[in-house]
Amino acid sequence: MKLLGFADSSPKLKGAEADGIEGAIMYLASHTQSGFNVCASATKGCADVCLMVQGRGRMDSVRNARIRKTRMYFEQRDQFLDWLVKDIASVERRAIKKN
Repeated sequence: MKLLGFADSSPKLKGAEADGIEGAIMYLASHTQSGFNVCASATKGCADVCLMVQGRGRMDSVRNARIRKTRMYFEQRDQFLDWLVKDIASVERRAIKKN
């Protein structure tokens, strides 16, 4: 399982990519989906319109992956951080390749 997605997999990073910046993003699940609150400042209104189920988040496979990552963050923190470090190194290698 990869924790980070690259610019070519996320509309949120298209601007960075256009500016020659290699980026990555991590999507997690809302507390209503995962049972863990990753949005400490979320209001009821915020939760009502959460982007968790927008775009690709409508697909079960995407939603389930976000839930797995969120649960792993809270339940297996050491393993999560090890994977995150590896994913960040992968982003760095990709950026170096692209100069």
